[in-house]
Amino acid sequence: MEQMSHEPTTPKTVTVRVPSLVFTKTIAIVLVVAILCIVSFYGGQAYQRQHAGVAANGTSSSSLGQNSTPPTGTGGVRLRRAAIGTVTTASASSLTVQNRRTGVSTTYTITASTYITDSGAAVQASDIKNGDTVLVRTNAGNSTVAASITINPSIGPRGFSGNRGGASSI
Repeated sequence: MEQMSHEPTTPKTVTVRVPSLVFTKTIAIVLVVAILCIVSFYGGQAYQRQHAGVAANGTSSSSLGQNSTPPTGTGGVRLRRAAIGTVTTASASSLTVQNRRTGVSTTYTITASTYITDSGAAVQASDIKNGDTVLVRTNAGNSTVAASITINPSIGPRGFSGNRGGASSI
């Protein structure tokens, strides 16, 4: 018969691979950056809705004018289009704007309900001068009646300089 050896045997070692600390930190950093991008995107959208463009009632949220009160209520007029350009002719009742991109000139009618601002402050139609840079928004019903006029509009990093008659980089 064979004798069995009762010598202690060494247990086999099992290697468990734990993700390295560098790998774990890398994943955490990527997740944080992704979350920050998502939050920034939605925060930017909320900021833009609040500070620029058209309000929920369809009127310019940043345009005050001759009456120096913004339109109220939900029955506002839907704005149809906007034009950006240089004033070539201005009067108390009309405004001719030359589009900077196309070079086409359009004459807009200024009414008592046209809201006019200059660098955020309410002004009168008589404050619009030849050579001013303007943003004209019209109503859906009539594309030549100005609903709002913004003198020296600030439009993003590639937009206007904000100076009267200043050059546009658009």
